[in-house]
Amino acid sequence: MIKDSLIWFNFKKISIEGARGLVTPDTFTMIYRQEKMYEKGNLQDLLDHYELPLTFSEIQFYIAGNIPIPHEKTLTYKRNEDEYYLLGSNAQYSLRYAFDRHLNLKAFSLTDAQNRKLTIELKDKNEEQGIYMGRKLYFPYDDFHAGKLEINLSNVEIDVPKNMPFSIPSHYNRY
Repeated sequence: MIKDSLIWFNFKKISIEGARGLVTPDTFTMIYRQEKMYEKGNLQDLLDHYELPLTFSEIQFYIAGNIPIPHEKTLTYKRNEDEYYLLGSNAQYSLRYAFDRHLNLKAFSLTDAQNRKLTIELKDKNEEQGIYMGRKLYFPYDDFHAGKLEINLSNVEIDVPKNMPFSIPSHYNRY
């Protein structure tokens, strides 16, 4: 990931790459290795199709493990046995944070004005780097369907130049 420029990712199962993707502030490209197919399109059209109330910057923000901050005057607190909840809002979202009994952040959710909700669960905190290595994002996109994206980081390096080759093989067909 390069801030404000791109998100590069691949999906693997048992060390076999199934898909590779590149997202820029304006476009997305997905390559499906098993099908020998690819798709390209406008990022905003993709976000609108799934009714995701996010911008490219927000996607990077959440992938990086950042959380939105509520206005202090909107905060309320709840406790339920071994869990604690902080509720609040900012200019864009109603926000809900869930903490364990040691006050480690477990999850947070954002709900926009159209009542669309994104929930992000956090796991496997790397204490040395202060980064959660795992994230699960849930986003319902209609009354019957929901999307789920699970991210497991295996290595995080900051400000280390990387070679990120991304090309569509000429024999792949477009969806």
